Amino acid sequence: RRGARGRVEAECASAPAHGTGGGGVVVGGSSASKRHLEDAGASDRGARQARTGDTNKSDPRAVLKTIPWPATINQWGQLQKKIWAGHPRLQQGWIRCWSRSQDSEYYLRLSDKTTTFNISEVLA
Repeated sequence: RRGARGRVEAECASAPAHGTGGGGVVVGGSSASKRHLEDAGASDRGARQARTGDTNKSDPRAVLKTIPWPATINQWGQLQKKIWAGHPRLQQGWIRCWSRSQDSEYYLRLSDKTTTFNISEVLA
């Protein structure tokens, strides 16, 4: 059985490099990637502290400051629930990413690598 990580990695061999400082998106299953995700899991306390009050929606900008920056589409896929806890569901096949250059979230359709900043195009 292929898990979500494998599906995301397989479907996202390449994607636009929104906010990556011109370095592009790296996809792979290296031990550095695994360490990155283990480090991210260790910072759950920081992510909980980054939640906003009333709606129990996380503040993605604040959560991203508490974890190592996701460097691959695979890592973005694995961190969706942590970074965007309590946010509305997206249509199947879409994930959220963060653009450093726009300081905003954007949305990536895994099947064809289409991106958009318009959430109304991707809400479930």
